[in-house]
Amino acid sequence: MEQLSINFLNEVYKLCFYKKEVIEIVQEHLKYTYIPNELKEYKKILKDMITYHTNNNKLPTIGAISQINVSDYKAQQILSDISNTKLVDKDESLKQFEKYIKRAKFQELYYKVTDVYNESDRQEEAMQLFSKESEEIVNFCLKKVNYFENIFSGFEERQRKRDFKRLTDDHSKLRIPFGVMPLDNEIYGGSEQTETDLLITRSGGGKTTYLVWRAISAARRGHPVLYVSLEGSKELLERKIDVAWSSVNKHDLELDNIDPEMRQRLLKVVNDIKNKKGEISVMAFDRFDTFSMLDLRNLVIDYIKINQRKPELICLDYLEKANPGDGRRYPVSTEGEKMRREAIADKFKNICTEFLIRGATATQATDIDPSDFNRPEYVMTRHNISGAKGLVNSFSYVFTFNQTLSEYSNETGRIYVDKMREYKANKIIYIATKFNKSRFYDNIRTIKLFIDEEVEE
Repeated sequence: MEQLSINFLNEVYKLCFYKKEVIEIVQEHLKYTYIPNELKEYKKILKDMITYHTNNNKLPTIGAISQINVSDYKAQQILSDISNTKLVDKDESLKQFEKYIKRAKFQELYYKVTDVYNESDRQEEAMQLFSKESEEIVNFCLKKVNYFENIFSGFEERQRKRDFKRLTDDHSKLRIPFGVMPLDNEIYGGSEQTETDLLITRSGGGKTTYLVWRAISAARRGHPVLYVSLEGSKELLERKIDVAWSSVNKHDLELDNIDPEMRQRLLKVVNDIKNKKGEISVMAFDRFDTFSMLDLRNLVIDYIKINQRKPELICLDYLEKANPGDGRRYPVSTEGEKMRREAIADKFKNICTEFLIRGATATQATDIDPSDFNRPEYVMTRHNISGAKGLVNSFSYVFTFNQTLSEYSNETGRIYVDKMREYKANKIIYIATKFNKSRFYDNIRTIKLFIDEEVEE
């Protein structure tokens, strides 16, 4: 009889502690004879898991089974190995388990039919037995079809999954802050994998400044960022990013006019980010309409090959400068532009979903009368996107950045939250900026000007 390997047993046993469906299938189909006799501790652990599950009507825990076998050194070692085993995909593991069960059932049937057939008067019975049971083996399926998720009976398992996710998620699955404290507070820490955000501003209103700040904030926390610019040269982009993270003005950077003490501080910042594995990798395409979403997908693939890890955030600067890359010819009209931008947004979201990464981009609002944007109570919304208000459907978060001329002079502004998945939108967040240093957000001045003021009130 073909027997199960230790590695596969560890993977299946691990799933038994976290997946109700798996332990029920194991309880029904994993016979003790399938486990080699030299692995008797695995048989004992299997019996303990099934007994615990049957008696308590809930999933066993490694701790509970460990306590049952507290004096069994070999069982303790196996449980430690199971605990350190990666939690594999349930469906793939069950697929392999199903193949094994089919082969095991067939071998059992073969020996059974052979024994019956060798009895001189039972050949007909043997053939009928083989016909009936072989058909059952061919149609055998482990997976129980259940189209429904039960809220109350499934609560404990969902909590177990959430707790396991919290304890075992790797760094790439953490939330990535926007780098704007009052905004991050609203979103409980930032964006998660596959989530995308869109900033809407007027022409010259800070699209690149926002995306650069978004990239720097992520890199400082140890996240790798892919920054793709579709407007301007790579040199201009690199200088803007260097000004933003170093707070050294562009003229001093160009002339290398940095005093030794400042240089040491900057090198310390660089080393700190590098030690955290943070980085911003830039690509610039300054010829209009030469970059497609297919090109972006290929860039992500190349990034992974070169760096042996995926980017955890893509900053696309900016949306309408790309083309969908779907081979379609969009009409030169308001409706055609709407369809084109919405296609770009959909494909941007699909790339982020495919690679389990986050995406940030920006788009330009239509021309707004100065008498409107100079009113401190006025804010842009999705309705200010050139007739393409449906564009926001592809994004998890949609913000607009609003500044009157007076606010621009005072280096302040307002973020209007138009869309915020799972959180309350339609609110205004007041911030201080530092555009003269290419910084979208000034935390110290924001606290001093707005947050302290709110606390006092």
